[in-house]
Amino acid sequence: MNTPQKKSDIPNILSDEFYQTIFMQAGDGIFLIDEQGVILEANPRGCEIMGYPLDELRGQPVMKFHPADEIDHIQRELARLDKDQLVTVESAFIRKDGSRIPVEITGKLLSNHYIIGLLRDISERKKAEKATRELLSTDSLTGLYNRRYFFGIVNVLIAESARYGHPVTFMLLDLDYFKMVNDTHGHLKGDLALQHLANSIRCVTRASDVAARFGGDEFVIFMPNTNEEQAINMAERLHKFLAGNPVPNLETNIFVTISIGIAGISGSHGMTSIDTLLEHADQALYLSKQQGRNQTRVWSIEGYNSANKDTYSCKK
Repeated sequence: MNTPQKKSDIPNILSDEFYQTIFMQAGDGIFLIDEQGVILEANPRGCEIMGYPLDELRGQPVMKFHPADEIDHIQRELARLDKDQLVTVESAFIRKDGSRIPVEITGKLLSNHYIIGLLRDISERKKAEKATRELLSTDSLTGLYNRRYFFGIVNVLIAESARYGHPVTFMLLDLDYFKMVNDTHGHLKGDLALQHLANSIRCVTRASDVAARFGGDEFVIFMPNTNEEQAINMAERLHKFLAGNPVPNLETNIFVTISIGIAGISGSHGMTSIDTLLEHADQALYLSKQQGRNQTRVWSIEGYNSANKDTYSCKK
């Protein structure tokens, strides 16, 4: 019959040849922590993950090595050790060099209330997860959001803006004569033009704006808490940026132009759908192309039945 282990038994366990083999050669970190949360022992892999020699880990509170924003989370998970045989949680540690390393921790409460913890470096897993998220959310050519992700995030932002009475504006744009660029310079040069437009959008938009490639040469920008006048100013900055910066990595200077359609709702106008905003912006974009390209037109809410009304012009 098994009897509960005493504290004095722990060194005996670690000195046993079988346990020493596992402890010293394990591919994951192993830590032994006392009732006060102080590190008693760590194996070589644990020291490697943490970036500390063993003598600098022994006697230190384990919470000292967790980022401040992780401590409450870890303490809640440790409290579960009284009820569960094993607790596994993802967290992070601050290494000796100050870098933050993501880890998976599996803890077990021993009969003497010591904790033995298995520490696994999950940096590569996190990189893979990030790459997968980017594949699902971004356009591979331009690095902007893709159409599917754009709809998902903007629907939430529109609902939030309606709740707080903030204006929103929607900008639809595409490259002028993009087919001619492809036919004249080739599809690889056409891709460079699209990437140039995407980078130009990044240069003029704010952190709160949501930009995406809708497909082909069509792009969209959603601007929360933005009225029409502010959106027009941004459109003008984009026109001027493109006029002053040729497509990079080409033998000759090629400047691209864009046509823009803008649609928005005021904070007092209430909820509307992204489909409605897209339809209105598309009408304004059509007018921009029809009237000469390289300009901006705005759909006016007062002119729903006459959306071709020349409300604003940013042509230059």
